[in-house]
Amino acid sequence: MPAINFDYEVAEKETSLAVLPYEGLWEELGTWGALAKRLKDNTSGNVFLGQHVENVSVINELEIPLLCEGVNNLIVAASPDGIVVCDKEASEQIKDYVTHIHARPMYEERRWGIYKVLNYVKYPDGFEHLTKEIILHPTCHISYQIHQHREEVWTITDGEGYFYHEGTKRKVGRGDVMHIKRGERHAIKAITPLTFIEVQSGAPLVEEDIERLEWPDTEA
Repeated sequence: MPAINFDYEVAEKETSLAVLPYEGLWEELGTWGALAKRLKDNTSGNVFLGQHVENVSVINELEIPLLCEGVNNLIVAASPDGIVVCDKEASEQIKDYVTHIHARPMYEERRWGIYKVLNYVKYPDGFEHLTKEIILHPTCHISYQIHQHREEVWTITDGEGYFYHEGTKRKVGRGDVMHIKRGERHAIKAITPLTFIEVQSGAPLVEEDIERLEWPDTEA
């Protein structure tokens, strides 16, 4: 989805629209400053505010603690994708800088669950390693797929599921390790909430290096 305003991308191009009147409260939440005014609490997550703090809003999605002291009128937002610290009056200017940031997402929510990047390394010769933690919802699965530029190692850390590999299927659980080479068909489906560590090796490590296939059986 392009990073374009909904009105420009969808509404103005639509040829058949229905409009209903709305008489309730409406407030644009397009900036951190506007969002902060609507928050019930000044903090969210693992946050500690000191005694000399005034008009500061902090959202921390990281597991590590975030402490603020001796500051005023600030927005602080920390997530796996980055950290923002700005004056509330300047929050509208953040968009001018964000559009120039082109980085791999460190956290994503998908229909089947979530993943977060734990580590990424690119060596001088161009070889890459990427480590993810992936959590699948019960009965959900990732697509049956192959990769041309990377190998993967999956280590189950919690839960149970089915591992599909080159036309075979087996039950896997905590402690099981699966090795997947380039060009090999593979997938995994959760029975219970399923957590596993995925280590990718190769180059280039990009999300586009995926060919989705039909499922190998009718159970999925």
